Amino acid sequence: MEEMGMTDLQFKSFLKMLLKQLEEIKEAGVSEEAAKKIEELEEGFKSDIES
Repeated sequence: MEEMGMTDLQFKSFLKMLLKQLEEIKEAGVSEEAAKKIEELEEGFKSDIES
């Protein structure tokens, strides 16, 4: 069976989309605890994009 996957560029584009959505969620208003968890996710995604 043939494996399906993403190229690095596709994966980075996907992460950028997730980052945008997380920012929109934060702007809509979340608790401090949720905002901290979102920021941790954002930092991890940004690190993956830069690598």
